[in-house]
Amino acid sequence: MKMWRLLSGGWGFWVRMLALLWFLIVAGLVISRLSQRTCSKRLFPHRDDLESSAQEAGLVLDVLQLRYWLCYGSLWGQLHERRNPAWESDVELCVLREQATDDRQDSLVTQLEAAGFTAELDARRGLLDVYRSDGTPGLVQLIFFAPDSVNKMYRRDGWLHRSLGADCTAEPELHCFPARLVAAPLKRRAFGHYEMPVPWVGFELQKYLYPDSWYRDYAPSC
Repeated sequence: MKMWRLLSGGWGFWVRMLALLWFLIVAGLVISRLSQRTCSKRLFPHRDDLESSAQEAGLVLDVLQLRYWLCYGSLWGQLHERRNPAWESDVELCVLREQATDDRQDSLVTQLEAAGFTAELDARRGLLDVYRSDGTPGLVQLIFFAPDSVNKMYRRDGWLHRSLGADCTAEPELHCFPARLVAAPLKRRAFGHYEMPVPWVGFELQKYLYPDSWYRDYAPSC
């Protein structure tokens, strides 16, 4: 009789215990999620300077009338928080290779140097690494895309990518995307204290650059 009273009177206790256990599990998941999004151990402390460098490099591209836009991780940052991701030490700007002929690339390097940058060309991967000449931390990476007029697409430039062939479906490393997503004129959106060009339809470009992960949370795991 005493055992029955203990069991029958203990249902409320067990319900409270199960509720507490459930709360602890949910709280643990929330704390884990927040710690991943904050990722304090990987924060880049010169984000303001980096965004300023990107804006000044963009002014050089504007003077030379080269079409460019935020892409890759920098576009994720603009879409999520209107600035470069806090953990990134570089800003990625994609540039149309059809406008950046060899002569104009030489002018681009000259103009960047006159603006206080050092530019290093990586012809293999089709990009230009741009650093502050005064040693300010951070990298602005200009990534060139070449046209594929047959398919009305753009694809990564550089002799490494040109050696892969022209089949965008078979070669995901080409990062092909429809030309309509970067048709002129591109709109400018907030990027830190500045405004930078972005592709059309927001994150649509990311579906082509990150076909297997564009729908996931863009924050890294710590």
